[in-house]
Amino acid sequence: TGQLPLDAVINTAEQLQQARRAPEAAELYRVWLEHSQSPAACVAHFNLGVLLASAGDLDGAEWQYGRAVALNPKLHQARINAGLIAERRGKPDEGIAMWRDVVKVANISIQ
Repeated sequence: TGQLPLDAVINTAEQLQQARRAPEAAELYRVWLEHSQSPAACVAHFNLGVLLASAGDLDGAEWQYGRAVALNPKLHQARINAGLIAERRGKPDEGIAMWRDVVKVANISIQ
């Protein structure tokens, strides 16, 4: 398809971030996602969510984390980060609910 592999996108995005060009890294993920049918797209959504959260775009980050979970319900870090966003917004009960979902989906027993 001529599409850049996700690992190359991640490496380039990391280089852009290190060069203090995070908006360009976010755009790289967006463009890749627009053209991707990859089963690994959940990782790109997660990484884009991290970039957006770091930039203060909590709505955008929350959407990206939700998309990552929709594509891969076992991507627990996306649920954890969504819970952190809820906590940052002053909604700790929502955050706790998301973290409980991690425990449930991961089938972890808490004693």
